[in-house]
Amino acid sequence: MGDLNLTLAKAVLAGADAMARVLRESRLDIRTESLSEHDAVTRVLAKHPKLGRRQEEVIRILESKGEEGTNTGVIARAIGYDQPNVYLTLQHLIRLGFVRKDDSQSPHRYYLDWQLLDEEGEGGA
Repeated sequence: MGDLNLTLAKAVLAGADAMARVLRESRLDIRTESLSEHDAVTRVLAKHPKLGRRQEEVIRILESKGEEGTNTGVIARAIGYDQPNVYLTLQHLIRLGFVRKDDSQSPHRYYLDWQLLDEEGEGGA
Protein backbone atom coordinates (compact mmCIF):
# COMPACT_ATOMS: atom_id res chain seq x y z
CA MET A 1 0.00 0.00 0.00
CA GLY A 2 2.90 2.35 0.80
CA ASP A 3 4.43 1.87 -2.66
CA LEU A 4 1.10 2.65 -4.32
CA ASN A 5 0.71 5.84 -2.28
CA LEU A 6 4.24 6.91 -3.14
CA THR A 7 3.64 6.23 -6.84
CA LEU A 8 0.38 8.19 -6.79
CA ALA A 9 2.02 11.09 -4.96
CA LYS A 10 4.81 11.23 -7.55
CA ALA A 11 2.27 11.19 -10.38
CA VAL A 12 0.28 14.02 -8.80
CA LEU A 13 3.43 16.10 -8.31
CA ALA A 14 4.56 15.50 -11.89
CA GLY A 15 1.13 16.53 -13.16
CA ALA A 16 1.14 19.65 -11.00
CA ASP A 17 4.58 20.62 -12.31
CA ALA A 18 3.45 20.15 -15.90
CA MET A 19 0.27 22.17 -15.31
CA ALA A 20 2.20 24.99 -13.63
CA ARG A 21 4.55 25.19 -16.62
CA VAL A 22 1.63 25.30 -19.08
CA LEU A 23 -0.13 28.00 -17.08
CA ARG A 24 3.04 30.05 -16.80
CA GLU A 25 3.72 29.85 -20.53
CA SER A 26 0.12 30.63 -21.45
CA ARG A 27 0.34 33.98 -19.66
CA LEU A 28 3.10 35.19 -21.96
CA ASP A 29 2.08 37.98 -24.31
CA ILE A 30 4.96 37.03 -26.56
CA ARG A 31 4.24 34.46 -29.25
CA THR A 32 6.98 32.21 -30.51
CA GLU A 33 6.57 30.14 -33.65
CA SER A 34 7.93 27.03 -31.99
CA LEU A 35 10.07 26.06 -29.08
CA SER A 36 12.98 23.81 -29.83
CA GLU A 37 16.32 22.86 -28.40
CA HIS A 38 17.73 25.88 -30.28
CA ASP A 39 15.31 28.36 -28.67
CA ALA A 40 17.15 30.87 -26.43
CA VAL A 41 15.00 30.17 -23.35
CA THR A 42 15.54 26.43 -23.71
CA ARG A 43 19.29 26.96 -23.99
CA VAL A 44 19.37 29.32 -21.00
CA LEU A 45 17.25 26.88 -18.95
CA ALA A 46 19.77 24.14 -19.73
CA LYS A 47 22.44 26.28 -18.04
CA HIS A 48 20.24 27.80 -15.33
CA PRO A 49 17.13 25.67 -14.62
CA LYS A 50 15.72 28.06 -11.99
CA LEU A 51 15.07 30.88 -14.45
CA GLY A 52 11.96 32.87 -13.52
CA ARG A 53 8.96 33.70 -15.70
CA ARG A 54 9.92 37.36 -16.12
CA GLN A 55 13.47 36.40 -17.01
CA GLU A 56 12.11 34.03 -19.65
CA GLU A 57 9.92 36.81 -21.06
CA VAL A 58 12.88 39.20 -21.24
CA ILE A 59 14.99 36.57 -23.01
CA ARG A 60 12.21 35.99 -25.55
CA ILE A 61 12.03 39.73 -26.29
CA LEU A 62 15.81 39.97 -26.68
CA GLU A 63 15.80 36.92 -28.93
CA SER A 64 13.12 38.50 -31.13
CA LYS A 65 15.18 41.71 -31.42
CA GLY A 66 18.29 39.86 -32.56
CA GLU A 67 21.40 41.91 -33.35
CA GLU A 68 19.39 45.14 -33.10
CA GLY A 69 18.88 44.66 -29.36
CA THR A 70 16.46 46.80 -27.40
CA ASN A 71 16.06 48.97 -24.32
CA THR A 72 14.24 48.67 -20.99
CA GLY A 73 11.25 50.73 -22.13
CA VAL A 74 10.48 48.48 -25.09
CA ILE A 75 10.81 45.36 -22.95
CA ALA A 76 8.64 46.83 -20.17
CA ARG A 77 5.82 47.64 -22.58
CA ALA A 78 6.06 44.26 -24.33
CA ILE A 79 5.68 42.23 -21.15
CA GLY A 80 3.55 44.62 -19.07
CA TYR A 81 6.20 45.05 -16.39
CA ASP A 82 7.46 48.28 -14.89
CA GLN A 83 10.74 49.62 -16.24
CA PRO A 84 12.75 49.55 -12.96
CA ASN A 85 11.95 45.86 -12.54
CA VAL A 86 12.92 45.17 -16.16
CA TYR A 87 16.23 46.90 -15.41
CA LEU A 88 16.78 44.68 -12.34
CA THR A 89 15.87 41.57 -14.34
CA LEU A 90 18.36 42.54 -17.05
CA GLN A 91 21.09 43.17 -14.46
CA HIS A 92 20.57 39.68 -13.07
CA LEU A 93 20.71 38.16 -16.57
CA ILE A 94 23.93 40.13 -17.22
CA ARG A 95 25.46 38.75 -14.01
CA LEU A 96 24.51 35.24 -15.14
CA GLY A 97 26.22 35.95 -18.48
CA PHE A 98 23.16 35.58 -20.73
CA VAL A 99 22.74 39.26 -21.67
CA ARG A 100 25.14 42.03 -22.59
CA LYS A 101 24.62 45.77 -22.31
CA ASP A 102 25.79 48.51 -24.67
CA ASP A 103 26.50 51.60 -22.54
CA SER A 104 27.58 53.62 -25.57
CA GLN A 105 24.01 54.16 -26.72
CA SER A 106 21.29 56.22 -25.09
CA PRO A 107 19.08 54.67 -23.98
CA HIS A 108 21.31 51.69 -23.24
CA ARG A 109 20.68 48.67 -25.43
CA TYR A 110 20.58 45.06 -24.33
CA TYR A 111 21.33 41.94 -26.37
CA LEU A 112 21.38 38.21 -25.84
CA ASP A 113 24.93 36.97 -25.47
CA TRP A 114 24.76 34.34 -28.23
CA GLN A 115 28.43 33.45 -27.82
CA LEU A 116 27.72 32.22 -24.29
CA LEU A 117 24.56 30.43 -25.37
CA ASP A 118 26.47 28.72 -28.19
CA GLU A 119 29.38 27.54 -26.00
CA GLU A 120 28.16 23.96 -25.91
CA GLY A 121 28.56 23.45 -29.63
CA GLU A 122 25.23 24.72 -30.86
CA GLY A 123 26.80 26.43 -33.83
CA GLY A 124 28.74 29.18 -32.05
CA ALA A 125 31.90 30.90 -33.21
